[in-house]
Amino acid sequence: RFDRDRSEAGIGLVEVTRERFETSGGFRWHVTFASSIGMAGSLTAVNRLVSKGAEIEIDVVRHANSIGGSFALNFLGNTTRRIPHDATAADLQYILMHDIEPLTSAHVL
Repeated sequence: RFDRDRSEAGIGLVEVTRERFETSGGFRWHVTFASSIGMAGSLTAVNRLVSKGAEIEIDVVRHANSIGGSFALNFLGNTTRRIPHDATAADLQYILMHDIEPLTSAHVL
């Protein structure tokens, strides 16, 4: 797992996992770009594998360069209404104060 502070500019958070592939002794790698810094080009690879039949295949599972949707928060047994992903700090503060009854104040940055 790499984070933005230690990776190349523009890449963001990258998660890499490896699993055994069949019985050949090879591996399947999964690379997920977990954050969006901007539109990046496709992943490319240079094949330096030397085994017979060794190959590299790159699949794009999903182009996802934007965020959307909503979420809800649960605190002290109270759940907020659905909150849009792009809610402003003022919107979030309003929702917290009206949907979480025990709260007497909320400071949202």
